[in-house]
Amino acid sequence: MCVRSIVSNDWAAIHQLELDSYSQLAPESIDTLRSKWLVAPEFCFVYAISNTVVAYLLAHPWNNKTPPKLHQRLRVDDLGVADLQCSPLFLHDLVVSREHAGNGIGSSLFSRLLSVAKAYNISSINLVAVEGAHTYWQRHKFQIVSEQVIDECYGSDAYTMTLSV
Repeated sequence: MCVRSIVSNDWAAIHQLELDSYSQLAPESIDTLRSKWLVAPEFCFVYAISNTVVAYLLAHPWNNKTPPKLHQRLRVDDLGVADLQCSPLFLHDLVVSREHAGNGIGSSLFSRLLSVAKAYNISSINLVAVEGAHTYWQRHKFQIVSEQVIDECYGSDAYTMTLSV
């Protein structure tokens, strides 16, 4: 069991995890998911058991007030940052397979992200919680940002959240 960086041959498993996880949102394409990794691979991880990917986390710098839209491929120019150091991060997605949910795997991935964020002097981590996930993120000390507008692509029960690092 280990948290490790994403490698190219992980994408089929990552995409399958995404397809299996969301009931209310249309899945993003592999190319869209990969674009998050390509702009900032140092903030993207998988959790593997016996070389099988059972969870993933995708995050990237994002210095805009409005969260990026779903299904939006990213390029470095989209990030709004000149340097990864001290930039806010956007936690795009954290998915754990249903079979391994509740075993602390999500927390392990998030702990790795926090460690890397601190090494880069990241100021905050922001996310949009969907499908009831805001309660999970509140347990990790994220706060709901009520005044921020969220694009309808995230669904009607989405919450923008932030954590100071």
